[in-house]
Amino acid sequence: MSAAPRLRVVTRAAGAAILVALLSACASNLAGNALSAGTRTVSDSDLAAIVTELRDQLAPLNQETPFNQGAVTASNVDRLMRSVLLEEAARREGIVVTQGEVDTVIRETAQGNFGGDMVALETQLAEQQSIPASQVSDFARDFLLQQ
Repeated sequence: MSAAPRLRVVTRAAGAAILVALLSACASNLAGNALSAGTRTVSDSDLAAIVTELRDQLAPLNQETPFNQGAVTASNVDRLMRSVLLEEAARREGIVVTQGEVDTVIRETAQGNFGGDMVALETQLAEQQSIPASQVSDFARDFLLQQ
């Protein structure tokens, strides 16, 4: 096995080990937390606020599909867990993403795809990814960490 495939296997194994450790940490924390891993905790009320914000953001759009609170909640728990995993992996690898880089990717995405219209960008992320406006910066940070 050459070095590149071996590195991929080791990387995948390390990622699986991190996931197991984080999921174990989630299971052992106090009730009332939607997500808790390492030093990061998202309370049930924080998650409910994200879901409520998204519902309120989408309400004026007169969508044909009713708001699915269960699906939106699950989507955000999944996104927040991925964010925790990305942060841990970035920390271990010494990867740093600055707020300036986050702001730049948001601005360039809005400019390149929505003629600079931030509301249009926020609306698309809300409709297609269940990401409320207050979470766009975190979503962009995770995107950059994945790169």
